Amino acid sequence: MTTRNIMKKCISKRIGSAILALLVLLLAVGLFFVCYDPSDEFYLKKYANADAKFYNDYIITSVDEGMQMLDFKGKVVRSYEGLKASWIYTYPAEGLVVYSNHDNETHLLRLDDEMDMVSDEVILKSELLAIDPTICKVGDTYLITHTTIEGTINNPAPDGDNGIYTLELFASKDLKNFEHRATIVSEKHDIEDIDMLYDNDTLYCFYEREDYDKGPSKICMRASKDSGSTWSDEKILIENGGDNEPACIIKEANGYRFFYSSDKECIGKSYNGASAYSAFFDADFVHLTEYDEKIDMKDNYGVRLYEVKVTENAMYFMFAHNYMTDKDFVLRKVEIDEK
Repeated sequence: MTTRNIMKKCISKRIGSAILALLVLLLAVGLFFVCYDPSDEFYLKKYANADAKFYNDYIITSVDEGMQMLDFKGKVVRSYEGLKASWIYTYPAEGLVVYSNHDNETHLLRLDDEMDMVSDEVILKSELLAIDPTICKVGDTYLITHTTIEGTINNPAPDGDNGIYTLELFASKDLKNFEHRATIVSEKHDIEDIDMLYDNDTLYCFYEREDYDKGPSKICMRASKDSGSTWSDEKILIENGGDNEPACIIKEANGYRFFYSSDKECIGKSYNGASAYSAFFDADFVHLTEYDEKIDMKDNYGVRLYEVKVTENAMYFMFAHNYMTDKDFVLRKVEIDEK
């Protein structure tokens, strides 16, 4: 056999091997697309964020006191450089995000339809640490809250001295000029994880009242019939059978579904032992315990639940996993059973 024939034979074998490898690769890719589950979920190791909220079909989150927007795969789609954020609340209907930081500032961030930053302004400045801002709208008036802390922050001991936590409400028609409208609650307990809801001509404020940091806590509610000027007495929605951390409340056809995380099955482990639950209340906020449930989802242990998004076919649970140690950030999708 000549050298030329040997070379032709070798080249032919290499081409054949390359074609075979390409066919195997294409088959593998095809199988990948057939077998790949396109469900929107993620598990980000060591993400270490402080807060997170849904923003339409995205997630806005504070990490290392910066702010990022993620998609439902955990991919960063926007980074907002130069912003210092720890606690976040969103009003996507008008492209608004309020956030607070350790500089005692509460900011208003405006986003355009592409989620790019239009403006960022300090709207409230306190001499005290101000946490857990919220925003909602009643008629033509925007209502914004934050909670200031005077004295001890996150008292860790049952017999320790708590600081004074004061939940304040401010009103504005133009989001530039704010007037103090009411003090919703002020006491020597940790008042945290605030949520607001306006429904049936009533403004509802929900919060956690904690005996001491990561200790037993109640989930409470107050209501206002005059757009936040005056408030009802406190109503306890969930008793302090554990470290109960409110996430959000969602209106349903016959009442309200409240989502929260709790270590009630392993008292004392707080975030690192908590699981996600839901509780159901009728239209008058009577607790119908027969409809309560522990959420059937993967990783439902060591949960600090940030928020829940409910769509027609699924519920999305967004939480920190083992917040005090691993600091992972998780989105889990739970299909809704049509039955």
